[in-house]
Amino acid sequence: MHVEILAHGNIYKKKALKLTDMVESTLKPRVLPQAEWKIHRGLMLPPGSNYIWKKKLKDPANVNHCIQYFLHAGYRGDCNVRAKVLLLDQIAHEPCFNQLRTKEQLGYTVDSGTWTSITQYGFYFVI
Repeated sequence: MHVEILAHGNIYKKKALKLTDMVESTLKPRVLPQAEWKIHRGLMLPPGSNYIWKKKLKDPANVNHCIQYFLHAGYRGDCNVRAKVLLLDQIAHEPCFNQLRTKEQLGYTVDSGTWTSITQYGFYFVI
């Protein structure tokens, strides 16, 4: 049936409904519970906040881990913030790598750059 529908170049309503029924009966889709909906949002910590997130290493003998430090720059709808963050990336990328990786040798992987989410722009460092 599927080949026949594609061969004609058109999907007629009756055949499309039959195909839909076949897919639904095979895959048995269900509504995703609201608790499983992924929510994208950022949390702005108040100025002067000092929070620590501790996590146990899977293998304490292996200390090959990294940290990502994110600096919020502003909201995504602001073109000025976007331009400034992109300019900061161009200015800081090579000197950041040179200082943190080459001179200070803080880690095997060192990176910096812009970070964008659904609502915000920022700058990050990974060591």
